[in-house]
Amino acid sequence: MMEGRSFAAEAGVSSLVDGLRVSIYTVTHVHLLWLASELGRIGALGCLISAYPHSRLGKFGGYLKQDCVKTAFGVWPWLAGGRLRCPNWASSGLKVISFLLNDRAASRFAPADCDVVVATSGAYLYTLRRLAERGVKVIVDEPATHVGVREALLKQEYERIGLRYRGEPRLLVRQALKEYGVAHQIQVGSWVAHGDFLESGFQLGRVVVNTYGVDLSRFRFEHRLPSGPRRVLFAGNLRVEKGGHLLLQALSEMDCELWLAGSISEEGKMLIRRFWHGGDRLRLVGMLPSERLAQLMSESDALILPSVQDGFGMVVAQALKCGSPVVVSTRAGASSLVKSGENGYTFTSGDAASLKGAVEAVLKLPTRERSFRLAVSESVGMLGDWWGYTERFLVAAKSLLAVES
Repeated sequence: MMEGRSFAAEAGVSSLVDGLRVSIYTVTHVHLLWLASELGRIGALGCLISAYPHSRLGKFGGYLKQDCVKTAFGVWPWLAGGRLRCPNWASSGLKVISFLLNDRAASRFAPADCDVVVATSGAYLYTLRRLAERGVKVIVDEPATHVGVREALLKQEYERIGLRYRGEPRLLVRQALKEYGVAHQIQVGSWVAHGDFLESGFQLGRVVVNTYGVDLSRFRFEHRLPSGPRRVLFAGNLRVEKGGHLLLQALSEMDCELWLAGSISEEGKMLIRRFWHGGDRLRLVGMLPSERLAQLMSESDALILPSVQDGFGMVVAQALKCGSPVVVSTRAGASSLVKSGENGYTFTSGDAASLKGAVEAVLKLPTRERSFRLAVSESVGMLGDWWGYTERFLVAAKSLLAVES
C-alpha cells in the first residue's frame, strides 16, 4: 500500500517509525495479524508470536518475514479443544492449560530491542509482566469489550432464553483483569468498548480507540446487484453472543431468505432447531474465502449483525464497502458506522421485535439500485485500509513512549 503515497506522507511514516520496534502477541486475531504485516513492511516489527498457520500468513499482504514470525506453542488449537469433541469442562480445562503453556513459551521470544509490545487480552499475563519489568511499554489489545462487562452481558442473555452460560474459564477472566492492570495502554476497536472501560473505572487516557480497517483489495463496490428473492446475510459464527437466536426468531417471521455464511457449531445447530420456523428460506453456505464472501455481500439486500456484545464487527465495515446496507445491534462497536436511513439501521440489542422492525425498514430502501449501493459504499469513506489502522496505532504508541519517558 506504499504505492501512490506522497513524499509528505512518506516523511510522516519515517517520523512515526523513527527506530520504533513493536512485538505482537496474538493467538489468531486477524486485526493484529494485519498490524504485524504493515509494521513488517515499514521495518518496525520486532516479532510476531502467533498460533496462526504460517502457510496462510501470505494473505495479510505478504510482508511478514519468516524470521520475524514465531510459534510459541504450535499445538495450541488442538489443546484448546477446537478439534476435540469433549465435554465443556474438559474443553475449558484444556483451554486454560494451553493458554498458560503458550504464555510461558511466548515469553522467550521478545527481541532485546523491543520498545512496545501489543498482546491480545487474557492470554499473555506472564509474558507481559516480564516485558514490563524490562521497561517495555505494554499495550493490551481487547478485541471484545471489558471482560467483566462481556461476561455479565452474556450470562444475562443466556439465562433470559433459558440456557446455562458456562462462560470463559474463571482463571482466564482473572488473568485478563490482571493484564489490564499491567498495561500502560489498552486498545479497543470501538467507542462502545471504550465506554464500557470508562464505566468500569478506567482513566480516559489509558483506553485508546482504533477502529479496524478493511482489506480494500477484496471488499469494495464492484457494481454487482442483488437479484431474485429478497436475501439478507449473516456472516460469522452463529451463537448467542452474536445474537443468533434473535436473528432466527425475527427472520422466521419475514418474507425473505436468510443466508448464513460461517461455521455452525453445536450451539448454532441448537439455536436453529429452537428458533427457526421459516422452512426452506434458510440457506447454510458454510465458511467462505474472502473473495466469495465479498461477492455474497454485494449480492445481498442487507447484512445483519445482531450481536449481544461485539467489540467491533468487521463484517459490517466489509459489507458497507461492498455497497450492502446493514442492520446492526447497538451493542456492536460497528454500530457507529451506521447512518440511519442512508446505509442501514441500528436496533436495540437483545430485542427481536426491534431487529425485525429494522430489517423491514432496510428492505424498504432501494437496495437493488446501483446509485444507492454506490452511496452506501461511499458512506464510510473515512473508513480506511489496514495501513490507516497501523498509522493510528503508531501515533498512539509514540505518544505512549513520549508520556512514559
